[in-house]
Amino acid sequence: MSDFKHLLKDHDIDLSPEKLAELDTLVAELLLWNEKTNLTAIREAKDVWIKHILDSLTILPVLPEGPFAMIDIGSGAGFPGLPLKIARPDADIIFLEAVRKKTDFIDHVIEKLGLTEAQTANRRAEDLGRDRDYREQFDVATARAVAYLPTLVEYALPFLKEGGIFIAQKGFNDDFAEELAAADLALKTLGGKVREVREIELPGVDRRALVIIEKFLPTPAEYPRPDGIPKQKPL
Repeated sequence: MSDFKHLLKDHDIDLSPEKLAELDTLVAELLLWNEKTNLTAIREAKDVWIKHILDSLTILPVLPEGPFAMIDIGSGAGFPGLPLKIARPDADIIFLEAVRKKTDFIDHVIEKLGLTEAQTANRRAEDLGRDRDYREQFDVATARAVAYLPTLVEYALPFLKEGGIFIAQKGFNDDFAEELAAADLALKTLGGKVREVREIELPGVDRRALVIIEKFLPTPAEYPRPDGIPKQKPL
């Protein structure tokens, strides 16, 4: 934990002892559940702290000040959403994940930690993005290593209000510039623009980037396209 505190300081992240204790509980529960249910390929505590917890928390400096509504798309076992919810209890977060065992784990952590304004949606992004109860209702959308960026843009932008931001966590590798350029048509079609790209460095982890996309126009009603199409035929 002392090493982790130093890493937080390196990233200008300041968490109270109570929040660190909640993160410790999250790590313990993930490791325990992972013994019985394959939630993540990362199974060593040290790796979980860096590759899941710290990686998730690098989003903190980008989040709005004050309360906000957020949807975590393809949340998996709750990353980045759960660490962000612990760090920012004023966030109202929907964890969107199509795999039931993973939403079961998130629900378990929400209950164990007594997190409020946090709930799961065991559905697909293409389906939920056409639901008027969720469409254009969020200030922030996140996605971590879920899909190709043009596909992610189609998943995320329908959920955002005008002025909202989509934060995509991507590998900052040799293909990154090409992938970013490939998202240009999707951004123009769906009402978004890249506001910033932040490079993130974590110990023992390949270079990472936060792609911060702002929504400045309404998304046309025909998007997202039906299940599977955004992935099979990206814009």
